[in-house]
Amino acid sequence: MMLTPPLQRRLRALGLALLLGALGQAAPAEERFNPCDYTGFDSPCAVPGGEYRALKPPGKGPFPTVVYLHGSLGEADEISARRYFQRTVIARGYVLLVPRALDVVRYKSGRGTGWSHAARTDHPRDDIGFLARVLDHAEARFRIDRRRVVFAGQSDGGFLIWEIACHRPGLAAAYAVHAASYGGPLPERCAAPMRFLQAHGRRDRVVPFERARWRYGRLSAANPVEGLALLARANRCSGSKGKPVAPFHGFRRISWQGCARGAALDYLVHDGGHSYPWQWMPAVLDWFEGFDLSPPAVGQRTVRRAGERSGAFKAVPGRGAD
Repeated sequence: MMLTPPLQRRLRALGLALLLGALGQAAPAEERFNPCDYTGFDSPCAVPGGEYRALKPPGKGPFPTVVYLHGSLGEADEISARRYFQRTVIARGYVLLVPRALDVVRYKSGRGTGWSHAARTDHPRDDIGFLARVLDHAEARFRIDRRRVVFAGQSDGGFLIWEIACHRPGLAAAYAVHAASYGGPLPERCAAPMRFLQAHGRRDRVVPFERARWRYGRLSAANPVEGLALLARANRCSGSKGKPVAPFHGFRRISWQGCARGAALDYLVHDGGHSYPWQWMPAVLDWFEGFDLSPPAVGQRTVRRAGERSGAFKAVPGRGAD
């Protein structure tokens, strides 16, 4: 009789439980059987306050990691199963983590998922704390390399990443957003320098491109240009405005120069709308891999500027979305 994958997983779990019982051992809570160890995207990984989906490439690791924060109304299980991410992220040797936003936000079209950030004050979960727990869990389960974690977010997920980069920049090595800006009023300053990549479409009608102030019902967000000037000050760059440099993966690229050691700030512009073009994630990874994030020699720390890495990964074309 051919056993189906779900039945095989149940038998594995039952066998492990019987073995522990026979030995008279009680495994610590953090080491008990977790279905996500085996099934990845098929079963979510549970952490206090929520869950996330995960998929890792072959090998033992430790692995560089992309934490993708989906947009409003997005669902982690649907997004994590897309071939776009598997062909772009997993094929590059990265672990992909897709946390799930809570289904607690009211929109004009009804109720849906959304993240807690400065533009949304009535959210019941501390999402920055939740994401820190996701990283801790994934480090133990999937051997992610905490020195090489990049957060990438679309729309509402990007709003949260803006807040993390400004107030908790040490949570990851770099941050990349598409179609978002800082939610709520801009703070006077950010906590420390960071590596940050902003991307936006000129024809975006959901989060309009470089509008003085974005509003959606009670939500509002800062002009992306003003937000980037804030990050330039935090990064101690030579000026508040970046300079056009060579195109990057088909995007018009603006880069800030003379920033603090290890910091970077880049702005990618395309002619599309709210959904990211298929080139976005390859551009994020090439930008991220332009930094030397390997363990430094004693007394030495060398960080290359973004874009020094030659060559571009050719991903299979696909449509981006939340």
